[in-house]
Amino acid sequence: MVTFSQKNVKLYLNDKYWGIFSRNTLIKPIQRGTLRIKAECEGFFSDSITFEINRSIRYSHNFRLRSTSSGVLKIKSELGVFVEIDGDNLGKNKPEGFVLAAGARSVKLTRAGYVPYQELIDVTEGEEIVRDITLEPKSMNEALYRSALFPGWGQEYSDRDPAFVQYSNLSAIASIAGVQMMYSYYTTQWNTSYDNYANAKTTEDVQKYRAEVDKYHASMESMLKARNVTIALFIFTYSYNLLDIVVNDPSLSASNLKKINNQILPNHNIALSIMNGQPQIKYQLTF
Repeated sequence: MVTFSQKNVKLYLNDKYWGIFSRNTLIKPIQRGTLRIKAECEGFFSDSITFEINRSIRYSHNFRLRSTSSGVLKIKSELGVFVEIDGDNLGKNKPEGFVLAAGARSVKLTRAGYVPYQELIDVTEGEEIVRDITLEPKSMNEALYRSALFPGWGQEYSDRDPAFVQYSNLSAIASIAGVQMMYSYYTTQWNTSYDNYANAKTTEDVQKYRAEVDKYHASMESMLKARNVTIALFIFTYSYNLLDIVVNDPSLSASNLKKINNQILPNHNIALSIMNGQPQIKYQLTF
């Protein structure tokens, strides 16, 4: 039995013309011995198969003729690598490769915990292109360098959610800026009140401006303490940002761990059902 997806396929039996067949499936009785079947179709590359017929069983082959206006890209890399071509995700890498239309194709390889690889490959009609690509694992030093420059950048580089680290550090910086602005404001008010106190002519003005000097001085002291607290908070969040990179190896992506965790199913289940018009609660325990 021979199957093919194209119409008007020429078949050759042991290099002798067999005929043109338009049906997708051909079933013919054959004699024992060596049998070579060759398929040809206009606009497609020919294909052939050789059988050793030694007993009475059904032999079958599916001819997958490849268009002459396309090429095949085979990537020698880990099978767990995801392949993107011209922005389209084609799934995991396949040993048989990918049939691509001729022209310049942008190929990108990604894998959790590894640095993405991208290359522009010129696909030629009828050509089989083989690329031996090894993805480089993401390094802790690179992640530390990024997070040292901008907190959260290293987490994003490590395929992890950087939101908590980014927001906590930005909040600490915003707190420092806000406290510093209030300290500058109270300092300006204290200087003004002190000048008024120094130039006061009456007892009432002396007492009034003296009270203002004391009030703004107390506010300045409070802002100094608050500034120290916010600086300590920033040091803590920044240090946590770096420690988080050290504890979580970038090669172990959080997204990959999440996929693994999702495959671990609980050994028990509680479900609510209705039987004979009455609600029931079922508990199932799997050993």
